[in-house]
Amino acid sequence: PGDGTGPISRHTVWRRRSHRARGRISVRGERIVAVRLRLMRRGKKKQPTYRVVAAEGRSARDGRFIESIGYYDPRSEPSVVSIDNDKALKWLRNGAKPSERVEKLLKISGAWDEFTGSATRLEDLDTATEGAST
Repeated sequence: PGDGTGPISRHTVWRRRSHRARGRISVRGERIVAVRLRLMRRGKKKQPTYRVVAAEGRSARDGRFIESIGYYDPRSEPSVVSIDNDKALKWLRNGAKPSERVEKLLKISGAWDEFTGSATRLEDLDTATEGAST
């Protein structure tokens, strides 16, 4: 045991998995990650503004993100929601899951209705009724 002949010697090299090896690896060597559409807090103390970002599910709330798709300012009256619907649709179609709040913001911007195929926005309903009356 103390002479190095036992099953575990003091010269045994313990190999730890690299922190980079986390996550599933596809056949081609690309990492498969769970992408979330969520809010990233910006602004000063007691004066938040938010970015709507596509980020890996395990990254910190204000940490690394893949792409910024818009912003949300809840303090202005009325609240400002500015989302690039094309970018949002691209991420939703690729399997990104939105947080509850981002899903509500996507409904306000119209990207969620376009993604699900429902016409609940007022503009869509107006065009549908105009087409039916002519």
